[in-house]
Amino acid sequence: MLSKGEYEICQRSLAIVNGKIGSGVLINEIIMSRDDASNMISCMKDTANERTFSSSSRLRRRTLQNYVLLWLHNGIELSNKEYQNNLSHFQSVADDINIFTQSNDCIDFINKVKNVKVFLIVDNKIGQQIISIIHDSPQLDTIYIFSNNACQEEQWIKLWFKINNVYNEIECLCKVLRLAMKECNKNSISMSFISIDKEISTLNLNQLDPTFMYTQLLKEVLLDMKPTKESLKDFVAFARRQYISNPKKLDMINDFERTYSSQMSITWYTGESIVYEILNRALRLMEADLIVDMGFLIHDIHYELCKLYKEQLDNDFKTPFTVYRGQGLSKMDFDKLIKNQGGLLSFNNFLSTSRDLSVSTFFAESSAGKPNTVGILFKLFIDPSAPTIPFASVRDGSFFKTEDEILFSMHSIFRIGKIEKNDDAISVYNVELTLTSDDDKQLRILTEQIRDEVREETPWGRLGKLMIRIGQLDKAEMLYNSLVDHACCEGEKALYRVNLAVLKAKQNDPQKAIDYCKQGIEVLEKTLSSDDLILSVCYNSAGAVYYSLGNYKEALSFYEKSLEITQEHPPSDGRMLAISYNSIGVVHHQMKNYPKALESFQMSLLIREKILPLNHPDLGASYMHIGVVYKDMKECQKALPLYHKALEIMEKTLHPNDLNLATCYNNIGGIYDEIEEYPKSLEFYKKGLEMFEKRLPSNHPSLAVLYLNISKIYKSMIQYSEAIEFCKKGLEILEQTNPLNYLRLSIAYNRMASLYMDIKEYSKALCFYEKERDTLELNPPQNSYDLITCYNCIGYVYSIKENYEKALLFYQEEQRIIEKIYPEDYRLLARVFNNIGGMYKHMKNYSDALFFLEKSLTIKKQILPMDYLSISLSYNNIAMLYDSMRNYVTASLYLEQALSIIEGLSSSNYCHIEQIKNNIELVNQHASQ
Repeated sequence: MLSKGEYEICQRSLAIVNGKIGSGVLINEIIMSRDDASNMISCMKDTANERTFSSSSRLRRRTLQNYVLLWLHNGIELSNKEYQNNLSHFQSVADDINIFTQSNDCIDFINKVKNVKVFLIVDNKIGQQIISIIHDSPQLDTIYIFSNNACQEEQWIKLWFKINNVYNEIECLCKVLRLAMKECNKNSISMSFISIDKEISTLNLNQLDPTFMYTQLLKEVLLDMKPTKESLKDFVAFARRQYISNPKKLDMINDFERTYSSQMSITWYTGESIVYEILNRALRLMEADLIVDMGFLIHDIHYELCKLYKEQLDNDFKTPFTVYRGQGLSKMDFDKLIKNQGGLLSFNNFLSTSRDLSVSTFFAESSAGKPNTVGILFKLFIDPSAPTIPFASVRDGSFFKTEDEILFSMHSIFRIGKIEKNDDAISVYNVELTLTSDDDKQLRILTEQIRDEVREETPWGRLGKLMIRIGQLDKAEMLYNSLVDHACCEGEKALYRVNLAVLKAKQNDPQKAIDYCKQGIEVLEKTLSSDDLILSVCYNSAGAVYYSLGNYKEALSFYEKSLEITQEHPPSDGRMLAISYNSIGVVHHQMKNYPKALESFQMSLLIREKILPLNHPDLGASYMHIGVVYKDMKECQKALPLYHKALEIMEKTLHPNDLNLATCYNNIGGIYDEIEEYPKSLEFYKKGLEMFEKRLPSNHPSLAVLYLNISKIYKSMIQYSEAIEFCKKGLEILEQTNPLNYLRLSIAYNRMASLYMDIKEYSKALCFYEKERDTLELNPPQNSYDLITCYNCIGYVYSIKENYEKALLFYQEEQRIIEKIYPEDYRLLARVFNNIGGMYKHMKNYSDALFFLEKSLTIKKQILPMDYLSISLSYNNIAMLYDSMRNYVTASLYLEQALSIIEGLSSSNYCHIEQIKNNIELVNQHASQ
């Protein structure tokens, strides 16, 4: 076999780019980091809402509460009277009871559940067995020991702080559970704190969480809509589906449908009904579809509060007054509160407070006893003379009349004042808040800008755009389909179809995306003048669709059409012009035309810096795009600060679940990979992956990109088992979902093959190289260079397996493509001639071997004279051929030439020097025999 130094092989070194499509606004790339080619030299029952889980089954239903109740018992039969009695009591407390008879199933459930607090009821014996396994789970809030043969004095119980108490009577336990669940709801209110950094300016003290901004816009859209009877019917139908097996809840839903009116909205919201929990949870988690379903309720409560506010202002609120709110804050949120003293705090839903200090103190004290929770007694100072959001006393309309409740409309903003320990209550802090009309100037400008971007003639149109903006694609699709059905003309239908095309591309449904795009553009070109700016916007959206499907030529054509119209009739603010330049830059980048990409991105940035606020997400996208180009031009030191500048903007202004943030994390991971800071790279890749796994379907191509990027980092860190695991995950997705993007799939096969090469599993490597070849041959004109690379790798594997005839066939196929398509790429020609010569040498066809090896050397000396290392290796290879031909004198002359060249190079070529010296010794031995 030839020594490693005799081979010249190549491994594909390509970027995988996945376009993030915005609705004609944002287009971000997911850049896959590159491989260095040169390195490769060498049983369930449903009763009411009861769920009994076994290891083989799970009942999935949307979670509408902030908590789940689990009951783990020892498998008593359902017919047992005591069991049925306990079950009936638990059902009176919680909507859903998750019942387990197997400890492992219960543990799995606790570990997997998200965005809820877990209350666990367990008997004494089982509790002792599993407590050490489950106690530190962050989702587990409280454990209740329910047993006839246990007492609180047992020593094991005192060791675990999440154990609330031991209960022998079901009534007592249920009373405690009701209070715990009420506290959980109260503590789960959606808040926005201001990020504070000692180095940032005082102005930034007033910046609000992006969640506030997006829920504010959503609220404005919903308040503009006039509720209809259909809105109520839709919510009732949804609620019935969710509680289909819960007679108690169904009765409540029927009562709600029968008695609800706008005048009763506050009563229903403040009472013990389904609406309070569902709405507040939806607002906290930004579940836009549920918020829309309950839009009628938000609308009615707000306007009822407005009406009451006007009625009460002159009578009940003549002078400043104080109200209270008692609740618990997580220690993490409490730390944020402390750090932001003097800043702003916003409540992103309707805020319930009380004039009764004792009621609020009770809730603060009871929350203080919970693990990882701080009891908070908010003292809210209200000056009725300051213009602010509506609030009102709802004592007459409230379900709980004794609490003397004051209810504030959504998005009340308070200045955080004094924070101090309560002298009368352990672990309770008094926090003073002052209702204010203050807001952050930068945020206000940004909110107005985004308000402009979702501006439409109808609230429904605005809502559709907003849903796309915050990633609620399924709900947006339902909305646009409905708008198509009810459109007043073909032109309006066409516009909605173009939006649907963008949606379908985001959802990885390429055929429907193309169909919608063609339908919409065809109609618009007939109904609009050729220079209409609406047509420009639609051309840009069409370009985004084709870009996402890998058809870059068609994408560039649409983007250039859009730019042409915009240049002829530029809008007053220049925003569309910036979008067009940005879009063209994205395509040029993907086509590896980096100078043109950089020029287009910089043109876009110049416009955006003039017309946008400093913290606008589109500015962040521009910095990221330019950084990506610099990275691919190997100018990493220019790229990295741009990446972090983009991230700083995006973290301040995008919704925490916005996938553009994940894209940003991915790109930063790529730059750290490029400069070989692998732990940092892995950190950012995993941040991006965590967001993608939460928000995207399990088979989404963007997940595949992240899996493959992480695989590459593990490969660089010589952790091959992890690298193979993540590469397999990515490949499985691409094989299922990406039939139109041959390039991406072929690169994934190449990645897997290279991993198996590294661990010397050559048969597996060959299998994946052949899959790569088959994929590339589906589209050979576009992927000719990649085919050359693939044939080279397959030839190399066959040479390692000592199947030289097969290796020669693949090297010859590589030669054929190079001479046909890249006849002037002399580096490729020199490499393939060298490898063909090596195969002939092994097959003892010395004359042909010498012909190709000398041909390779001639090219290198004449065309590539500065490639000293490669020239030295060619001299070495020819020398070893002469050695095989027993011409030891000529062999020695060539080896001396090889050694003299390589010794003049850097010390990093030590291994090659040693190889040549060993070969000199070997030839001398052969000559002396």
